[in-house]
Amino acid sequence: IPLLLSFLPIFSADILKDHLTKNVDLSVSPCDDFFRHTCSQAVNWTEFPTSKIINFYTNISERFKEISESINNPIMNDIFILSKALNKSNKQFDRTQFINLIRMKCTSNAKCYNEEFAYYFQFYNWIIEKKSERLVHFASSNMTMDISMVVKVLPAMVEATFNYTMSDTTDEREILFYKSIVNRLFVMDQLKKDGVFDQVVQFQHDLQDFKQIILERFRNTSWLSEKDEFGLSLLSRFEDTIKNIVVTYDLGESDSDLKLLRSYNSGFNKYYYNARQRSTGNEALDIALSLNFAFNKIFNEMVTSGQTTLFYRVEWHLMYNAFYIPGDNEVGILAPFLFPALTDNSTLNKPYSLFSIIGHELFHSVVSKEWANKTSFKNEMECMHNHYNKTCNVFGEGVCNSGNLTFEEDGPDLEGFRTTYQLLMRNYETEALKEIVFNLSNFTVNREQSMFYLYGMSYCSEIIASEEHTDVHSHGHIRVNGVLSQMPEFSKAFSCKSGQKMYAEKGDICDLFGGDSK
Repeated sequence: IPLLLSFLPIFSADILKDHLTKNVDLSVSPCDDFFRHTCSQAVNWTEFPTSKIINFYTNISERFKEISESINNPIMNDIFILSKALNKSNKQFDRTQFINLIRMKCTSNAKCYNEEFAYYFQFYNWIIEKKSERLVHFASSNMTMDISMVVKVLPAMVEATFNYTMSDTTDEREILFYKSIVNRLFVMDQLKKDGVFDQVVQFQHDLQDFKQIILERFRNTSWLSEKDEFGLSLLSRFEDTIKNIVVTYDLGESDSDLKLLRSYNSGFNKYYYNARQRSTGNEALDIALSLNFAFNKIFNEMVTSGQTTLFYRVEWHLMYNAFYIPGDNEVGILAPFLFPALTDNSTLNKPYSLFSIIGHELFHSVVSKEWANKTSFKNEMECMHNHYNKTCNVFGEGVCNSGNLTFEEDGPDLEGFRTTYQLLMRNYETEALKEIVFNLSNFTVNREQSMFYLYGMSYCSEIIASEEHTDVHSHGHIRVNGVLSQMPEFSKAFSCKSGQKMYAEKGDICDLFGGDSK
């Protein structure tokens, strides 16, 4: 058994069939509550696919932790020293010791004193919210201060930085980033050794087909024939956004040789050790500032070289997540959406569950409440609000804040899945869609139905009635039922009847895009 696969016991090669065998509640009709049907609430939530996939990567990371603890990594050792210092109740900064170190270094060299001020000011500027206007003035005007002025203001400035850095509100982003980048190198290297990169479907060609379906839907959307505030074509604007959007993903070509990731790791180490040459007289502060310095340097390098998405892929290390960056018009897909695959090739010929995720992120680029003030898009947006409010009333438990509050996530959910369903229709003949791909004595699933199960099981979780809901997304059971109860195709696939909760028919649904949009 390959090393990584041995980390994940009781993990079928086809997660869909494994899920259909163990986790479906046959006492609930798919036409009455597809989420509860697909995600049996009698099953321990750890048996759901998302949990298993997350555990898959957690196990690899734990293996890395075991190995790394036996290796002498100076930066990790420093992080340990810093964490111990942060836990101490008595934290004091010695101004006298600090300025004596500066005097020993600079003696009577005014330029040296000003360089020290500039160096430490960057940390003060990064982390202190209420800054001294005078210090900001000196730093921004590049004025040369005399030695006595530097000796007066520098210790106070560094002490303010110390007090914030050593407080309980310390931003540990740079620590998490460093741990993530070294852990990520280990994980990706192990995945590569086990041939996972070779198993991941290279879907760039299919992605173009997927985008084309979106463009066709735009061209059939009546409200996109209107003009924006500058008198320019909305259709052209939307088309350009989708055409030019870039999708990058873990386990793809940019990750395959790991050279880029290794170069940023080396850069972090270089900047860290350079910064550690300076001393404030407080080791914990020196470590914190060095980490901060290295992090900001690498962040700026990655952003200016067009690697913003890679930065976030590292920072959101192996989360079950995907994201859209508006400024870069770029989508990032993290490894748990790519491997292990939710279904094998005998069930579906493409990673449709992945395209549903990509579709959601692509539609983030165009679904916005702002259009309601400029176009007749308002009609469909209000239709969506009403539908998700109704979905909350029918299926919600506890607080259910769908509707207006979650529209900019609900809209991409619905339109992303509709586009994915169209991709499925284009890749299979009717006969192939009706072929049985899963068969138990009392439960059968055909290929078309498997697509809906894939969608539902990707949100499987325990339903907990909460007292508040502040997430921009609807609850998982609302996301699943909200989308599928807007699809007559679902009702047809499962032979749902009028009056059943999941039933939908053409004319009574909301279409943000396409020929039926109002």
